[in-house]
Amino acid sequence: MLNDPYLQPALREVSSSQPTGRRLTEKILVAFHQACDQADIEVASSLIAVVETIMRQDRSFFGPDRRRRLDNLVAAYERLWFIKHTGEDDMEVVALAAANG
Repeated sequence: MLNDPYLQPALREVSSSQPTGRRLTEKILVAFHQACDQADIEVASSLIAVVETIMRQDRSFFGPDRRRRLDNLVAAYERLWFIKHTGEDDMEVVALAAANG
């Protein structure tokens, strides 16, 4: 399959491209937030489940950036919960609710 002449230009392009510096989980979280912005809750739920699965399987998860990665996952779950339970995605409302305790 990789020897397919139609795929060769695409494979050369992918292999020659510069690395983006982002982990797969970060790229999926970007897609998660886009799904939330478009109010596609089913897709957002699926994407966040994929991120959690990747993090559980990744041995480097316990590295020095563990806290930041875990905070990103928690924030994503909070956003999804808020959208599901209020039907809105207004971060000002979340901030006010947190401030009022």
